[in-house]
Amino acid sequence: TCFLFFRESSSSTSDLGAPTKQKVDGVVIIGCSGAGKTVISHQLISGSIPQTVSSMIPAFNEVKLSSGNTVQLVDFPGHERLRQSMLQHVKSAKGVILVVDPRTTHSIKQTALLIYELFKSEDFSPTTPLLIFCNKNDTPEAKSHDRVKVLLVREVESMKKTGTTMGITDSSSTSTSSKRIQKDRPFSFELDNIAPVTFASGSAHGEQPKGLAPIMDFIENC
Repeated sequence: TCFLFFRESSSSTSDLGAPTKQKVDGVVIIGCSGAGKTVISHQLISGSIPQTVSSMIPAFNEVKLSSGNTVQLVDFPGHERLRQSMLQHVKSAKGVILVVDPRTTHSIKQTALLIYELFKSEDFSPTTPLLIFCNKNDTPEAKSHDRVKVLLVREVESMKKTGTTMGITDSSSTSTSSKRIQKDRPFSFELDNIAPVTFASGSAHGEQPKGLAPIMDFIENC
């Protein structure tokens, strides 16, 4: 069991692409806008579902584990204009949680684009554990996490062939950053990341703590 409390603070930036002044040394939650990252964070804080609005600033929190130790948790905004800053945040993360809305094709395509840029970037270490959490699985239109995995791999393969990007300028050279997205073999989460890539389903709106148990277990083990 993972016992959680949060002390929230925000980092100030001079522009949307500027790196945060607060050091990232814990777990970072990322995902597209509307995936439910902030609702998940609030459920872990108080068990309540807040009225949320899109944020442009990362929220830094502290998570207390069952061992009594604490781990930093960073809720990173999903706005596309912040993608470069996102890569800077995951660079030193102990683990990354990618929240997916599994209900629509559009959401899955946008998530695949995020994964494509994440895996291309040298800022995301192949030794960093990654949890891909399919939120909102309590809705009838939600796809299973196994199905989402298949669709994400298919979309990343398509992007690899077309060279689709979000316009992110990678800080590394092309020869280095492309090693994990190779054209001579199909994309694979297992082959393209040294650390485990875990898929799980749950819901911030479902019965708790069961609905977010995969996230709590992931944080506990990072």
